[in-house]
Amino acid sequence: MNLTNAPEGAVEKSNNKQCCPAIFLKAGICAIFSLLIFAFYGAGRLSAFDLVVFDNDAAYLGSEYYLQARHYEVNKVINIDNTGENRILAPSSLKYDKKYNRLLVGDYLSGRIRKYSLNNFKYAGDFEIETPGKKIMGNPSDIFISADGRRYVVTDQFFHRIVFFNSLGMMVDVMGSTGEAAGEFSEPCAIDYADGYFFVADKYNCRICVYNSRGAFKYSFASKGSADSQLYLPSAVKAGSSGEVYVCDGGNDRIQVFDLKGKHLKTVGRRGRSTGFFDAPSDICFDSNSNLYVADLLNKRVQKFSRDGGFICEISSLGSSFLSEDYRPDHYFKMPGNYGSNEINFSLGSLVSPLKIDVNNETAHLYVLDSVQKKIFILDCDNFNKGRRLYLGHNFKDAIKYLGIVMEENPYNLNALYYLGFSYQQVYEYKKARDCYDKIIKYRSRGEVEKHARYQLKKIIAAHPPGYFEAADEEEILEKKRAEYVSSYGKYFQMSGEITAFDRRRLEYFAKYGIKPPSTAEVKLEDGEEGYEEY
Repeated sequence: MNLTNAPEGAVEKSNNKQCCPAIFLKAGICAIFSLLIFAFYGAGRLSAFDLVVFDNDAAYLGSEYYLQARHYEVNKVINIDNTGENRILAPSSLKYDKKYNRLLVGDYLSGRIRKYSLNNFKYAGDFEIETPGKKIMGNPSDIFISADGRRYVVTDQFFHRIVFFNSLGMMVDVMGSTGEAAGEFSEPCAIDYADGYFFVADKYNCRICVYNSRGAFKYSFASKGSADSQLYLPSAVKAGSSGEVYVCDGGNDRIQVFDLKGKHLKTVGRRGRSTGFFDAPSDICFDSNSNLYVADLLNKRVQKFSRDGGFICEISSLGSSFLSEDYRPDHYFKMPGNYGSNEINFSLGSLVSPLKIDVNNETAHLYVLDSVQKKIFILDCDNFNKGRRLYLGHNFKDAIKYLGIVMEENPYNLNALYYLGFSYQQVYEYKKARDCYDKIIKYRSRGEVEKHARYQLKKIIAAHPPGYFEAADEEEILEKKRAEYVSSYGKYFQMSGEITAFDRRRLEYFAKYGIKPPSTAEVKLEDGEEGYEEY
């Protein structure tokens, strides 16, 4: 019927008669399809109850927790040679200034200290105020900042002295002169303060000089040499929280530890490339957990040690994901995307010459000054925070990466273990998810984490056929087979006579890779046994 000229009501009536059945049919199909989706996904995939966060996450989001981390990534890079006439050509020192949230970087060619803001990561002017035509410093090799942020003390390696500044950058005092006598220096290169005394590394005199807070010389300790309690070209000095003085003995490739009076306590490391060994260590620093960081210059890495001297990790490669919006670099949006991920991952190469280091205890950021690349690398280790944010953002593939790192660092973080299991669940790796939930339940924490783990475990088991999780993977079967052969060959070695070295290597190879040799081996039998045993 042609309704072009019909009344408006006729059109509505006609449309209702023709369209209502189609509408109900479509609605029914959509409802059935929705039920099918829920039936298929509901048991193993996301629902409103699933995506949870736990109240005690705060315990894993503080710097005290992150300072125990072993995995570091580049958070931001500051170029220090791209500021025109103020660029740094020969960096010599690095210090984090907590009060003003900035980094101070010394340049021994210009004799200046440059300021770099950590708010915008750009050059923010020079620190010291100089009289026109008069040079204050030659080589600012180290910087100490008092706890109240009002006094800055700088070792001037070129002019062999210690220079005191106020917070405005005005010079207020100078101490020391060139020489070998008490109170004299031969290129002082590092300084620290503890218990009312300054400890100065006197590089070419190979000793540590001690001054009171007013700059009066008190005593010195150590001498030139390679024996314990001796130093050769010390490059850094730091006072620990337990009354020890750590000296970076660069010429002897080790860290020497003394008490406040100069008595030798212990020696850490020696020359080498393995973990715990050094090659020309150039700087050291501590975090608030008393972890020790060492700039291992010629090994091109930073090593991290625990309070008791145990090795934690080394930092040499410079990977980055730039998850933090606040720290994304200017070239971030020009980087090619990783199409399998919502995250951009790429490498910035490796450290080349890590000369100076420092730590921000509030953010757990590690600052590394690379003197060859002319860059300051800001490294972070908040892997739990990254994994948690990715989990909440439904980016489960990338969440698995960081939450897996957290579990390597701290297997007792049940919150991270739940987030990891749930992330596995969302990418269809149900066996790994089940393993995570099983571990949580075995801890018997009886908290919210266990409650949700039991719920998820029950849910994924119900969604799979009986025996699905009991079936061993091929890799597990192969590993079991290898173990059986290792045991069999071990028995053969014990019961057989002498065999050649070639036979032993062949049998060990078979055992290692789970290969059963085609031949049979005669075995010496115990009393009462007869015949041959095949291997």
